Amino acid sequence: MREPFIVLDQNLVIKTANRSFYNTFKVSATETEGKFIYDLGNGQWDLPELRTLLKEVLGKGHPIHDFEVEQTFPAIGYRIMRLNARRVASVNSQPDLILLAIDDITDRHNAEIALRNSEIRFRRLFETAKDGILILDGDTGQITDANPFLQDLLGYSKAELIGKALWELDDAGGSTSRTLQETVRKGEPIRAFQVLRRDGDGQERRFELSGMPALSSSGEVQGYRGVALARVPAAEPPAA
Repeated sequence: MREPFIVLDQNLVIKTANRSFYNTFKVSATETEGKFIYDLGNGQWDLPELRTLLKEVLGKGHPIHDFEVEQTFPAIGYRIMRLNARRVASVNSQPDLILLAIDDITDRHNAEIALRNSEIRFRRLFETAKDGILILDGDTGQITDANPFLQDLLGYSKAELIGKALWELDDAGGSTSRTLQETVRKGEPIRAFQVLRRDGDGQERRFELSGMPALSSSGEVQGYRGVALARVPAAEPPAA
């Protein structure tokens, strides 16, 4: 196992630990082995709920799944640790042991918080922007969200827009629609595509689409998170 772990006897005394445990917590085997788990460090493992869970591992064989501990540890400071434990059979008819694995999820936890905060900021900007913005599915090119400004701009409700393919916004059809469809299929940037919309009374309005694909960590296109749509001013009539 790469993650830190310790092995406890039936009295919750540490029999051994792996190198990853010593490196993670910056302690030695002398400071660890033979110690009651609740006496380690500054008593950071002496938690009522953990006591109950470990007792059930020994007494009932109930494993511990993803129990999180937030503590300030002597040598490494504040960390969030996720614990998993199970009872394992000993050899030579000796009492069973507990294998307790410890995963440091502090950085992952902080990244999740940062992502949630980023999502909140994006949603606030998305809803209040004075530009028309669409979100597209990367595989189908279908609209998955549209902000209020865009709904007003096109005269569609959100329900009418959701599920519609981006190129369906172009009433003119033809080569522009086909090129836009191919661009989305390839996951390429949408650069200043002009589409034509006709109102119910037949009046024509032109709009310009621009957007960049959203990529995963592996470089795969996940969608188009912010396709902006802006109205193109009507051409001035020629001077008499």
